[in-house]
Formats: sequence, structure tokens, C-alpha cells
Amino acid sequence: MAGRPVRLTFFRKENPGCGDEVHFPGLGITRRLKTGEKTVIAFTPKKSGTLRFTCGMDMYDGQVVVVR
Repeated sequence: MAGRPVRLTFFRKENPGCGDEVHFPGLGITRRLKTGEKTVIAFTPKKSGTLRFTCGMDMYDGQVVVVR
């Protein structure tokens, strides 16, 4: 929900490839993802809408849908 804190946990299983980073372009967030470790990304969306995220090479992607 907009205005409420969000915590996403990423777990990277594979070693090679472009999945070593996750980018949230709309939030200005980039984090390294280490193989076999959890990486938590926390943010508070200010408004409703869709927040896209991608890997370092923009080959993997996903989205977080923020509602009111």
C-alpha cells in the first residue's frame, strides 16, 4: 500500500549471469545479489502504481504493484 513500508527479500540461486544485481530504476535503488544469500530491499512507496525492477543487464524483470 502507498505510504506503508515494503521489505522484499531476494535469494539468488545461480552463480553466473546477469542476476548479480537488482535495479529499481524508479526508486534509484541498486543492490548486489550474492549467490546463496538473502538480500533485503526496503522502501516506502509514496504513491500507487507499478514499480519495475530488473537485473543488471535488463534481461530479468518483475514488478511491484502498489495500491492505495
